[in-house]
Amino acid sequence: MRPATLGDWARLFHWRNDPDTRAAFKNSDAVTLGEHCAWLKKTIDDKHAKVFVARDTQIGEYVGTVRLDVKGKSADVSLTVEPRLRGKGYGKQILDRLDVEARALGVQRLRAEIRYSNAASLRVFSAAGKHILCEKPMCIRLA
Repeated sequence: MRPATLGDWARLFHWRNDPDTRAAFKNSDAVTLGEHCAWLKKTIDDKHAKVFVARDTQIGEYVGTVRLDVKGKSADVSLTVEPRLRGKGYGKQILDRLDVEARALGVQRLRAEIRYSNAASLRVFSAAGKHILCEKPMCIRLA
């Protein structure tokens, strides 16, 4: 896993506009390329936001991305796995690695808002040992 750069725009844009990914977001609208590139630049420049891309070196492919929005000693988490590679355990691996990155930033608590209907994300966070608090329509995951 490494910090995202502006050179990652195409893969991140593709992942962001995937219909299944969009369905899991609070704002499920597709974003334009211009909106996406502006967001990416702003996020990379933001000292309180960290975006990482994960790559499986054995297969030579990027497998997903995770964003941390740091707020003191806690951070909100957003995770996306490459659509073709979902269900292969990459989400858990990314979250496991994220724990290391978060600690290096002084983050002690992770939080993710997950739609109650998003069974895949709920499974991923559970598999990574994250505590679950659910109240429809969102679940809050705390580490």
